[in-house]
Amino acid sequence: MGEYRKCIVRIRKVTHDTSRSDEVIEEKPALFYGVFQKAYPYKALLVYEASGQVSKPVAVVEIDRSLREVDLSQVKFLDGGGADG
Repeated sequence: MGEYRKCIVRIRKVTHDTSRSDEVIEEKPALFYGVFQKAYPYKALLVYEASGQVSKPVAVVEIDRSLREVDLSQVKFLDGGGADG
């Protein structure tokens, strides 16, 4: 097993209560595996549009012994590493 950074991942909880106007966020402890590039094809819907590929960076984290792909802004590191020390 490699060196993974401990982090907290902010996850939106799915609620079926339509009367709630506030967003429910749950913070889960996780291990950060790294930043990877997610890519998927884009098919033009209109004649003058071009088909192609869309890509974006994503974080891969382990939560509850399962790997998940999350948006980079959802990850908060717990150690003092990185640009700030």
